[in-house]
Amino acid sequence: MSFIKVSLEGDFLEVFLYSGILFTVDTKGLLTTCNFKELIENYMVKNNFKNSNILKKYILNENKVKQTYLGENIELNIDKDFINKNCTFNSVPLNVWPTDLDIKSNTVYISSERGVDIIPFEWKVNSISFPKEIKNIWDDTKVFNLSTGSWGRTILAAGKEGAIEIFNIYDKYYNNVINDFYQKPTPKIIANGTWLECDWGYSKILVLKNFNEQKAFLFENTAKQDTLNEMREEKNEKYEQSLEELIMDLDKDPKYINLTDSFIVQYSINNGEIIGLDNSGDRYKYNISNNSWVLKKKIHNNCFFEGNFEMKFISSGIVMERNEVIYIDKMNNIDEIENDFIKWRVFPRSKNYINHMVIVKDSVVDVYAF
Repeated sequence: MSFIKVSLEGDFLEVFLYSGILFTVDTKGLLTTCNFKELIENYMVKNNFKNSNILKKYILNENKVKQTYLGENIELNIDKDFINKNCTFNSVPLNVWPTDLDIKSNTVYISSERGVDIIPFEWKVNSISFPKEIKNIWDDTKVFNLSTGSWGRTILAAGKEGAIEIFNIYDKYYNNVINDFYQKPTPKIIANGTWLECDWGYSKILVLKNFNEQKAFLFENTAKQDTLNEMREEKNEKYEQSLEELIMDLDKDPKYINLTDSFIVQYSINNGEIIGLDNSGDRYKYNISNNSWVLKKKIHNNCFFEGNFEMKFISSGIVMERNEVIYIDKMNNIDEIENDFIKWRVFPRSKNYINHMVIVKDSVVDVYAF
């Protein structure tokens, strides 16, 4: 199994890659940014790194292409001293340990025991700047996991309080298009029960998960943000009608998808589709129109696919966690990646990091490209 790994020394709780910037939250609850691209390039120059072109192609992926690394394994270890000397840091104290972190439309979303906070940021040359004030958009319950969508719509996995839909009224598209016509929406429960994770990304499909249960929901098609904004600026006669249709769509509850076939042991979202695995590892796509699973690929790898496990898709395979061990299924071969970690994350809606995974460990974060 081939990979490239960059290990960054530091005590972190959360790590997120976004448009060339590394966002971290440390054990003191401090949210900090560093220019990841600049850090990697400085390291390669100062150490005469012989695989610079490969590292730029796969770790930075500035061409924003789907690709699979098939060469010899490459590993970099960047210590804290080098990071401190080669990063311009911007920080903001959260005063809380986050349970999850997401970034959408130049806004950081932080879930925690106090609910959900947001921090909009602005771009400067090779860095970003934070405002002085953190805004709270939800304080009714502890939130374990969150997922952001268009028009400020945000889904919260709030444990025993269920799965909750709220809107970030500070979202720039919400403000620019909806705010003048649409009163502040009331939060609503999408699903009762205990939910610890919500998987949505950029698709219409939402998957809720807890330790031994999953549920899937389908949202209506909503107008694209840029399209509706352009219609307003151009004073298109269809704008008001399109706006009304959007508001009606945002008001609707998502439709429950009854995925009842027992031979599917686990499913998740990949490129806007529900992909499931059976206990042999064969892959199926769920056809919503026909309410049925359709075989996509036969794998027959019986060494792994039984019992509960978590899975996420990257462009070259599937990352899975089972019994507190992380594996990757790449080119139909399953390999163990890590068995001592705090958290891991992939970036399914990113263009630069669609083939990446970050693993937060006790005193280091590993950034993989597969």
